Amino acid sequence: MKIGITSLVKLSVYFDELDAGGVLYHASYIKLCDRARNIALAEAGCPTQSLFDDNHALAVVRCDNIFRKPLRMQDCLVASRLISWSKRSLAVRHAIFDTKADPKAIIDAGLEIDSVPGCYFSAETTLVSVHVKEMTSTPLPKYLRHALGLPE
Repeated sequence: MKIGITSLVKLSVYFDELDAGGVLYHASYIKLCDRARNIALAEAGCPTQSLFDDNHALAVVRCDNIFRKPLRMQDCLVASRLISWSKRSLAVRHAIFDTKADPKAIIDAGLEIDSVPGCYFSAETTLVSVHVKEMTSTPLPKYLRHALGLPE
């Protein structure tokens, strides 16, 4: 995941994530987005473990969700796109799609990834860099900013 680039990850929905109606439990949509974001960070060169090893973490402080249609036990595509940043935070837009959705259309949609046909869910998440031991906000680590292509 780099600024201006949409990352796409194929993930699966499993039986234990479904509610009694056979639909993905509402909190699990957010888990899929979190999993995809961590994969995208790792692919950009900053695996979550490297943040933890340096006593840093990205804590979710805001998550605005739109549930568009129910997702059942199936594979899906999760798009993640870094949309803004500050010295201490990142904002990421996520969208979950049916695997039949056109990956090129998702990538070409830019900031409007949730407008592509086949979108089940979208979210905008704000994450703040925190020092794990002190539990205080801290500037984004330089290696994370570099991995994401952010200016110094």
